Amino acid sequence: GDADGQTASKSGEVPKDEILIVRNMFFGDGKRRIDFILAWKKEGNIKAQDARKVFEENLKNEGLHLEYELKATDIHYAKIHATYDVLKRYADILKMRMPMKEAPIASF
Repeated sequence: GDADGQTASKSGEVPKDEILIVRNMFFGDGKRRIDFILAWKKEGNIKAQDARKVFEENLKNEGLHLEYELKATDIHYAKIHATYDVLKRYADILKMRMPMKEAPIASF
């Protein structure tokens, strides 16, 4: 999936049944902004499920917050929030030249 929660097909088109409609851009608490969305199909494959769980644990260990949208459909979603500290740490690691400023988040 890509950053806006849509899964593109090989032709580049987004199947209508796989579009995530985000009613707002925040987690359920209304405070943490959604920065990324992971989407996956429900699978019976235990190996794939285990690999996804390891991947999600690694994201959490790096300081990212995850909130799940487990629907009755074949597609599940995980909303991801990157804290300012995580963004700052990776900016330092990547040696970004532009300074980052914490900006107030406008609520809609």
